[in-house]
Amino acid sequence: MKHFFARGIRLAQLFSFIFFCSCAQNLPAISSDQPLGPEPHLNTTLADFSAAANKDHPEKSGLLLLRDGQRALAERMLLADMAEQRIDAQYYIWNSDRSGRFLMQGLLRAADRGVTVRLLLDDFSVGGRNDQLMVINHHPNLEVRIYNPFIMRSALGKWLNFAFDFDRLNRRMHNKTFAVDGAVAITGGRNIGDEYFAANEHINFSDMDVLSVGPVVTQVNRSFNEYWNSPWAVPVDELIEYTGETKALEEFMQSRLESPLRTPLPAGTEKLLRHYRQMLLEDVVWAQADFMADAPGGTQDAYTGGLKKVAGYLRELADDTREEILIESAYFVLDEAVLQLVEDIRRRGVVVRALTNSMASNDVLPNHVSYAMVRKDMLRHGIELYEMRPDAKACLQLVGLREYCDDDSALGLHAKTAVFDRRVVYVGSLNFNLRSAYLNTEAAMIVDSPVLADELADQILENMQHQNSWQVLLEADGLVWVADIDGQQSFLQEEPSTSWLKRTQAGFFMLLPGALYY
Repeated sequence: MKHFFARGIRLAQLFSFIFFCSCAQNLPAISSDQPLGPEPHLNTTLADFSAAANKDHPEKSGLLLLRDGQRALAERMLLADMAEQRIDAQYYIWNSDRSGRFLMQGLLRAADRGVTVRLLLDDFSVGGRNDQLMVINHHPNLEVRIYNPFIMRSALGKWLNFAFDFDRLNRRMHNKTFAVDGAVAITGGRNIGDEYFAANEHINFSDMDVLSVGPVVTQVNRSFNEYWNSPWAVPVDELIEYTGETKALEEFMQSRLESPLRTPLPAGTEKLLRHYRQMLLEDVVWAQADFMADAPGGTQDAYTGGLKKVAGYLRELADDTREEILIESAYFVLDEAVLQLVEDIRRRGVVVRALTNSMASNDVLPNHVSYAMVRKDMLRHGIELYEMRPDAKACLQLVGLREYCDDDSALGLHAKTAVFDRRVVYVGSLNFNLRSAYLNTEAAMIVDSPVLADELADQILENMQHQNSWQVLLEADGLVWVADIDGQQSFLQEEPSTSWLKRTQAGFFMLLPGALYY
């Protein structure tokens, strides 16, 4: 499959990690604990609707899983259109493609109505868009802050900055949150870009967000404020000098963008209100939910093995499991401590199944290398492994366009979810790998709901079917990939759907330092 090397910014990040990587345990502990006051109730339509619906479900939150990429983007746009007081958005990546520009126009339209918009971006995703950010930041109601910024802003300067300030710059903010009027939030695995919203003609991702209303949104708001007010979040105008003109913003707002959405959004106040009422009455599941995020700076917390907060909590959930753990994680790398935990719970009869990317479906080869280095160990410890096929039959259902599921396109996995004992659900930004566990900051929605657990489990198991994934087995003479090819079971003995050149490149990456932390 082609186009896997088109994602230049992310590859540059990973190559930087290759040449300068060091163990997370040796990084300095830098933290910034900010006191948080109570969240005020905003007198907005969204806040009032959410509060009214919540009266019938005291102390519970309303939650809706968003597997469909088109709906995930549509819900963000609708919330931006309904916003009356504030929008808070926090992302690792915000692309300047159709989806990124489309949603940005939605934020700017809200700012034009007087809505306060705060946008926090990790600096690794900014790459060459300093002028664009300054134009957006020039709006009086929209402020941009950059998380853990490079001091030198040029491409060459960033590389030099990374080389000489590695311990700080190796800590990235991987959180993804979108909250409106303090009342509704969307959190999970998606960045902002066409491939996350089923709108890319070359590669699209099976991904997952969760939309939430109720008490848990207060936790999302507090987390955002903690990051926004931390020393790690620097106003963009302190980093970049604005040299443009105000007409650039006007031109962007007046430009007619091609919508990445294939179904028109509801237009008009009444249609928006009807959509939201229906969602509260018919779509959301009411359950006990908690949102958590690592401290800004990615410092380790007091959890077994030195894991950060989110990773440590997921480890505790795994340790408490009695029957089954289902995982889907774009990148999947377990260290010795977690493998020992897996061995212990496997002795109790717990079944552990994990879906991750294959070499063919992974959009960045070094990420697959980290996984491949420990794949046999994970199989030896009893984990059932499944690898997403780029030609998965589920593509049409997940993406919705036949031309995006042909020989010139691919399906990859970007979701980060888990189901514990068909009761507890995790949807978040944390991949089950070492970079998420020890280096990046991450966020997680944890829900106690057999209903949502069954829904998510069914989706994961469907993606594990042989027409959608290869199951990897460890035989005496090496690895075997099992798949369904034209209705017949097929057994392969090398990385499926890959060239000898790609496999050779993977072997080279394995020899470089820090490979487990790609």
